[in-house]
Amino acid sequence: MALARPQNPLDPDVQAAIHELARDPVCDVRLQIVQNLHVLRDSDPAWVWAEIEHVVEHEYTRQVIDSAIQSLAQVAYLDVPRAIRIAKHVLDRYKGQQGPGIGQVCLSAASHIMDIHFVFSNAEADEFYTEQLADPSLHAENLLAWVARHSDKLTIGEDTGSDQDRQRAKTIAFYRDTANAVSDAIEKIYADYDLAQSREWPPQLVSRVQALNSVLDDMAMRTYFASGGNDNTDCTQEELARRRRLYRELMPMLDRLAECGVVHSAYYLIQALEHFIPADPAGVFRLIVKSVMASSRFGYAFESMGADVIVRIVEKYLADYRAVFSDDARLNELMACLNLFVSAGWPAAQSLTFRLAEIWR
Repeated sequence: MALARPQNPLDPDVQAAIHELARDPVCDVRLQIVQNLHVLRDSDPAWVWAEIEHVVEHEYTRQVIDSAIQSLAQVAYLDVPRAIRIAKHVLDRYKGQQGPGIGQVCLSAASHIMDIHFVFSNAEADEFYTEQLADPSLHAENLLAWVARHSDKLTIGEDTGSDQDRQRAKTIAFYRDTANAVSDAIEKIYADYDLAQSREWPPQLVSRVQALNSVLDDMAMRTYFASGGNDNTDCTQEELARRRRLYRELMPMLDRLAECGVVHSAYYLIQALEHFIPADPAGVFRLIVKSVMASSRFGYAFESMGADVIVRIVEKYLADYRAVFSDDARLNELMACLNLFVSAGWPAAQSLTFRLAEIWR
């Protein structure tokens, strides 16, 4: 949120004209005023707050209401409790309703409160955060949006106790809490309904599972990009240190994501884990195998790109981290993992298995 900049008082005639335009019968005119309300936060603050409250209470054009929420975000630091109260009023106004623009308006209002949770220390915003996670099925769309919205904070900060460090810690906690809440919700559905009969599930149940899995899928993808993405160049020591910190802080979340059966999620998660290998070779390999096994129920072993990734990772371990397999547990995991791809008929996996037999003969 931007800091206030000192401004000279508005000319009374200009002020009166702006106030009049805010009630113009043409919604595009009202939109232009609302979009720029924050510009007047110093010269006419009382009216800015009053106008935002008027819009969220009485305006019928939802794009105008959404813009009022965006302007609210620009002045929220001046009165955080009032900003939360206004956002909650929007959610109450449209609770249980459907229609064009309603979803976006409610998402903007909820995201505004969540932004306050991440940036400030506020008990009401923290409580709202807890409520959202308490029912991930109901709030899956919001959680999906916030996973993307805050992903850029996964790697900020220099461990100096700065505001960036605090925001990163809250983002890590959000990713961890979301992975746990969503995974628990999916596991409960799988416990209550036979996965083998999923083709016969009610459409509403299928949609709910898909929405929940979409959250985990996006978390895996965001983690992949935060870990380095498709950058395969040699890392600087600074980048390696950042990856080690990210792995250490995300470890509980990575463990839950490894249980996700969605093939697309496993594909991104395993590639993210590949970037973390230097931080913890044995622990990372355990997570890779865990992800492969969980997603194999949904056909991961039959995906050519998935097979290529696993073969590449195993070859990397054999070249640089072979000592990991001196542990019988890791060796057994290696063979079980490769057998999945051998059974699926991938030549590269078969060739690698033959090489392993030569290595340990």
